Amino acid sequence: HRDLHSFPTRRSSDLATNSVIAGSTNGNVYKINASSGAISGTYTAGSSVEDAILIVGNYAYAVTQSGQLHKINISSMGNVWTYSGGSRGMTAPAYSALKDYVVFGTLDLRIHAINNSNGIAVWAKNSSGNTYGNNT
Repeated sequence: HRDLHSFPTRRSSDLATNSVIAGSTNGNVYKINASSGAISGTYTAGSSVEDAILIVGNYAYAVTQSGQLHKINISSMGNVWTYSGGSRGMTAPAYSALKDYVVFGTLDLRIHAINNSNGIAVWAKNSSGNTYGNNT
C-alpha cells in the first residue's frame, strides 16, 4: 500500500511503457507500473515535485519547488539535463513542439523558455511587469 499523500501531484501516463510517472513531496519522481502498481524506477530531483509531470516522447519533465526543471529519460530514469530557474517553481511544464522549448513559471513572476535539446535558457521574462511581492 502506498501513502497517497506523498504523491500530491497529478500523475502522467506513459502509454509506451505502460507506466505512470509521478512526482513526490520527498523529492523523487517515480515510474510506476500501471498494471501492478509496482515502482519500476526512481529519479532523485532533490526537492518536492508538486506539479504535473510533462511527458514528451521518451522523456519526463518535472519542476521542483526549488525551481529546477529536470529532463528525465523515462527508460533509464536518468538525468538528461537540469535547468535552475532561480526561484520556487510555480507551474507545471508545458511543451512547444514548434519551437522545441519547455516552458514553466517561477514564483518571481518569470516565465522560462528552455531549449529542449540542451537545457539552456532561450529566454526568461517577467510575466506581469511587476516585481514579486509588489502588488501595485
